[in-house]
Amino acid sequence: MATAPPLVDPRDLAATAIHEAGHVVVAWTCGRQVATATVARATEHAGRVRHRAAGRRGHLDHVDPRVRRIMVAVAGQLAEQRAGYEGSFVGSMGDREDIKAPLAELAAERGVSRDAVWQAVQREVRDALSDPEVWRAVEAVASALIEHGTLGEDEIVNIIRNPS
Repeated sequence: MATAPPLVDPRDLAATAIHEAGHVVVAWTCGRQVATATVARATEHAGRVRHRAAGRRGHLDHVDPRVRRIMVAVAGQLAEQRAGYEGSFVGSMGDREDIKAPLAELAAERGVSRDAVWQAVQREVRDALSDPEVWRAVEAVASALIEHGTLGEDEIVNIIRNPS
């Protein structure tokens, strides 16, 4: 495993790690295959998670794929909030750009405001992150990201399955 160059402030590194870990664990819960997760300053992003549709079943397969996409995107910000990094939202701007289209589609289909869809999805993710098993996995992934900088698929799966 590579070691990440430290971010300027250790609190930023911790916030970024918990942010990316939120994406990782919620993506996994949604049945996504998480290929890599990184916290580093080597790119324009402080962190990045790469995931794609997987053949395996997730806990939320019954949920509309567009809702799952929004859930994964918002999970970073909500994990930061849950961990006490209020106002940090290190990577949230890019995450919000990623969900504009599915948010608008869902709102139009359901005859509600985008804000109503946004609030409902946030509640779902907060509930998921409140599950002690899920939160242990988020903390374990974040800790490993701080220690190693980048995690591959096998490492991510092992951590999520055995967060200790």
